[in-house]
Amino acid sequence: MNTTLERYAHLRLRVEDLTLSLHTPFPRDIIECQIFDLTKQWIEFVFAAGNNLRQLEVSPYSRDFAVNLHPSNTLTTLYLSECKFGNIPENIKFPSLEKLVLIRTSSLTSDIIHKTFLSGSPLLKCLILFGCDGLESLEVSGLAGIKIISVDTCESLKRVDIQAPNLQAFLFSGLSELGRPEITLAGCDESLKQLKLSNIKLSKHDWLQNMVSRFVSLQILDLCFLRNAHIEISSPSLRKLVIKDCRSFSRDWVINAPNLRFVEFGDNNYPFYSLPKSNKLSQVKFSYSLLAKQPVNDLWMEMFEEYLFSKTKHFKDVRMTVFSWSKDILIFHKDFSYLLFCNIMRNLHKDPNLHKRLLFTINKPSLSGKDMVKCLFNREWRPWDSIYVASSSDLETKFIEEFYENVHRWRRTVRCCQNRRKCWKHTLEHAFKDLKIERLNLEQDISNIGGQNSINNALLQAYQASSYKLLRINYSKPS
Repeated sequence: MNTTLERYAHLRLRVEDLTLSLHTPFPRDIIECQIFDLTKQWIEFVFAAGNNLRQLEVSPYSRDFAVNLHPSNTLTTLYLSECKFGNIPENIKFPSLEKLVLIRTSSLTSDIIHKTFLSGSPLLKCLILFGCDGLESLEVSGLAGIKIISVDTCESLKRVDIQAPNLQAFLFSGLSELGRPEITLAGCDESLKQLKLSNIKLSKHDWLQNMVSRFVSLQILDLCFLRNAHIEISSPSLRKLVIKDCRSFSRDWVINAPNLRFVEFGDNNYPFYSLPKSNKLSQVKFSYSLLAKQPVNDLWMEMFEEYLFSKTKHFKDVRMTVFSWSKDILIFHKDFSYLLFCNIMRNLHKDPNLHKRLLFTINKPSLSGKDMVKCLFNREWRPWDSIYVASSSDLETKFIEEFYENVHRWRRTVRCCQNRRKCWKHTLEHAFKDLKIERLNLEQDISNIGGQNSINNALLQAYQASSYKLLRINYSKPS
């Protein structure tokens, strides 16, 4: 590190992008005396005259490390993580700065962010703040180009005042036990397209609806960990709606979004809310942990049929993923019935000692062999333990042939390990060597098919009771 710096200085080499990230097992005193000193020298060097510095990322992972900033006419991206601010000249300016990311910068105050960054960065487009506990208020104005503002877990924050006529995305996550800071979004009623609210406690019954209804171009609404929330959403422009971990529930919650295309309900007390009537709806996802407080009882099933199944029963493709400590199982469905769903839920709920999480993806278009292949191998960390295709009638030979054809096409074109970490696709030759599709006979003893795995057997029994046909995709799994 020191030799490289000396060579750059001696040859008067320019540095446009610099990333300094410290992960070291050395004792703390050695870090502070040697590595931290070298890091500071590099920062001083890239800010020196003659350098066309464009991107600077500093992640020393020590809140005692002080970063000294200097004016720069060329800097477009600044990323600071796990550090504090050192010397900051008065009236410092970054006239070309477009992206500012500050993560756990302990010394960040409202005064510093306004005077150092916001007032001197007229071209700023993206502002991301995470874990900046010293920040008590955030005021953004006079930045015509800012399009993205993300504020996450800044525990002292009491007020957010945004005046941005071209803001497209506002993402806010607080700390629910501290309530909700005063949030004002002004001037962006026509420009805002994405709104995310997470981990806040709502004090007013109509606050959420008043917030949403103002944004006439809103396309994505993401609600997570809201407390005391009354979900009443009316938005003609909304395309995507996500509601996760919202524990309060009322059967009269209203979602009025006639142009909705995508809905996701995840790990709420009840896993779904009433779907809006929308001819454009093409995909619904919902997930549910079988260790959740809400039991799978008659009311649970009744709500599923009324709120979700009755409005998606014309959809042609249902994919169910079962995650557990012992197995990850993927099941494609050519068709799906309410009776089958009831049998699956009740069977999986019989053993309370097994940790199981279900993820359903319901698609309007019919399942194709190409869709299956894309979903099957879209996992970097490991392959599926079991893969099935289910149908209430016999699956035609044409569908199976299409699947084989797409597997071999995908095999020829796949690119893996792009993040320098070897994924299981590295052993595709071995994985596909013995690929076979097996028709299962559910009339025989289930334990002969599912083996000793209780989750596998519980699922197979549900399909057996519903008179479904099953195919199992077998292939050699890499070790």
